[in-house]
Amino acid sequence: MTQEEFQHTVIPLKHKLYRFALHYLSNEEDARDVVQDVMLKVWESGSKLTVVRNIEAWCMTLCRNRSLDKLKRKDRLQEDVKEHIHLKVEAPSAVTLADRKAMMIRIRRVMNNLPDAQKEVLLLRDFEGRSYQEIAEILNMDINLVKVNLHRARKSLRVHVMDYKEHGIQ
Repeated sequence: MTQEEFQHTVIPLKHKLYRFALHYLSNEEDARDVVQDVMLKVWESGSKLTVVRNIEAWCMTLCRNRSLDKLKRKDRLQEDVKEHIHLKVEAPSAVTLADRKAMMIRIRRVMNNLPDAQKEVLLLRDFEGRSYQEIAEILNMDINLVKVNLHRARKSLRVHVMDYKEHGIQ
């Protein structure tokens, strides 16, 4: 891969890779480190990239693996959903703010308790806007399994959020 090809193919992915790593790590500095590692790995792979069918999916897979490695090393798996959901309301009341905070805590707790496959598929599809095919390639998973995991993750979130809204069930 020439420098020009790298700049046109890989460099534009850095923001996607950063957001993806940030989903896993919840730490901006760690996410930047992961993206830098991925970029370096891609650059060092050079001529080997001719066998890679989808560079973007391969980069996302590298990013995922590096992020998981970093999590294992630091022994932390805390997802901060607040950074991903932005609610726009003019001058919310204290009660509204408290309700939102409680709901965010609930969503974060539910997402943290989802099986890893469901959590990853949910993040890639709903937060990153990836297609089912891209998710299947990134996670090395059958496309039907991607759909099943996404359905189960969304259903679990919906059930827990509705229980909380209607009954205050923790």
